[in-house]
Amino acid sequence: MDKVCKVESSILAFAMRYAMGRMTFSPSTVMDNIQFNIELFKDHEIQILIRDIDDHIGSFGMESDRLQWMSFKEYLQFIIEEREAL
Repeated sequence: MDKVCKVESSILAFAMRYAMGRMTFSPSTVMDNIQFNIELFKDHEIQILIRDIDDHIGSFGMESDRLQWMSFKEYLQFIIEEREAL
């Protein structure tokens, strides 16, 4: 997939909210694109993404979907910790 596309962080956040609870390829596509563009996100925006994931717990669909979202949340938390260490 070619990810060379200029986009605002808010568009990716909207896409993430849309993808939560979907049992399609959209969650992994959104997560991949957020990771590819993580530098666009300010720390407080990443915290909001984490909060959005927490707010959705219990409605991710299948167990594999829940695990994927929890892994993504861990990635986001790692980014925050890494930035704080700088």
